[in-house]
Amino acid sequence: MPRVSVIIPTYNRKALLQEAIGSVCRQTFRDFEILVIDDGSTDGTAQAVSSIKDERLRYFWKENGGVSSARNLGLRKAGGRYITFLDSDDLYVPDYLQTMVSSLEKVPEYGVAYASVTMEHPDGSRQERMNDKYACTGWIVRSLFCRFFVYCQASLIRRELLDGFFFDETLELAEDQDFFLRLSTRTPFLFVPQTFVIRRSQAESLSRRGGKGRVHLDNLKVPERFYFEYGGADWIPRRQAMRVLSKKYRKTGFKLLQEGRKTEGLQCLQKAIQYNKWSFWAVMLGRLRFGRFLVVLF
Repeated sequence: MPRVSVIIPTYNRKALLQEAIGSVCRQTFRDFEILVIDDGSTDGTAQAVSSIKDERLRYFWKENGGVSSARNLGLRKAGGRYITFLDSDDLYVPDYLQTMVSSLEKVPEYGVAYASVTMEHPDGSRQERMNDKYACTGWIVRSLFCRFFVYCQASLIRRELLDGFFFDETLELAEDQDFFLRLSTRTPFLFVPQTFVIRRSQAESLSRRGGKGRVHLDNLKVPERFYFEYGGADWIPRRQAMRVLSKKYRKTGFKLLQEGRKTEGLQCLQKAIQYNKWSFWAVMLGRLRFGRFLVVLF
């Protein structure tokens, strides 16, 4: 049994996938298996994977069903004591697994270790996406509810925590936020500042589908459902939760209006008022700034 299972979901990215697999094979830590879950690729991904000669590499093909279904199949097939994920367009730095495993093994009371990511843009420039202002160690439920800062491709999880625990396949986006927010109620998290993962930005990535920066309502569904349906009320004081939800709806409402999605935008602003009456004043102030959008409210 390998100590670590690295799950790589992929769809029509054979060249980038080969680079991602290579970054795992070059790890200073050697006791791992790589599970490539092909979510119905048609670009020769199977042949690209078969060209990599490493006995630790396992390949599985499935009908296209989205990244969550691919990760879930990986979880069912994984045999390692620790689980980690890597998107097929991202890269591990050489000492990533060694640092993460050794850090988590020193603190058996922690179930998840997570690290920073560095964004690599198409022009080659890089940008750090984590700093100590948001990263924290311990029970992080409240912090994670307010702001999401745990990246799926920069986390290591003890296998026993994931028995019967999967990604929500009904979510088009924000499935990783939902996964880790629910997981944060099961165990404390350990932030490992010594390492990071290179996250490569792609123009066609799922998060940009429908236009650069386009707003998706799954980002609101996740925290709202967590609080009201998944036990979040046991962890987060109601006043704080209502304030956070109101802020998220208010900000999303303004963004939707800017995109020209007037009906959805106004519904979000009304929901912001519903969650926190002070949001009404935020809407009033916002009307002065975005009056051409909000005039229909009054």
